[in-house]
Amino acid sequence: MPMTPTAATIALEFSQGLHACLRAEQMREVVESNRTATAPGACHSDDS
Repeated sequence: MPMTPTAATIALEFSQGLHACLRAEQMREVVESNRTATAPGACHSDDS
């Protein structure tokens, strides 16, 4: 029987994927942009 992924496991895998694809400076920019975002649930990883 297949396991149903949780939001936490999806978020972890997404974060790990970002870390694998972005340089450290790019990741810091994404984190800072997400921290100051005014739209709930926004993710600025596509801008890096």
